[in-house]
Amino acid sequence: MARNDEVRRLRRVISDLRTHSLFFDLPERCLRRAARLGTLNFVARGTKLVVEGTGSPGLSLVIDGDTQIAVDGRPFVVRHRQSSFGELSLLEPWQTNKATVTAETDCRILQFDRSSYDALTVAVPQLVERIEAVAHAHLHEAALVRDFRNKATTR
Repeated sequence: MARNDEVRRLRRVISDLRTHSLFFDLPERCLRRAARLGTLNFVARGTKLVVEGTGSPGLSLVIDGDTQIAVDGRPFVVRHRQSSFGELSLLEPWQTNKATVTAETDCRILQFDRSSYDALTVAVPQLVERIEAVAHAHLHEAALVRDFRNKATTR
């Protein structure tokens, strides 16, 4: 019975990855590998997934649900289904989290810690460039928000 449950879980995660922007065009074998390496977590609304200024648990893919991103304690964006966070912590492990991420709704999150991320990028090297691009976009977005807020408070 447990084997059948695991097969169903893998099939569901593979199906979810087919629609995720980081994975949508990858071959089936890559999706299977990612599904096996990731840990699927069900997270209740209001749960803090990442706290600004602390170490990160790794790369997190929002499979279902919405997450709120806050910088300097102030909300600035809601990320929806098929988004991600935590990329920078894997690319620059000496960095702390640049934002707090809270589950705005009940969520399903597929998480990759450092070792599973390393194994994943060995199996699917084209992910590194995609993840770097997402991390850069998230950093740029946070910097713009901070800059805007700083200008607004100095007026």
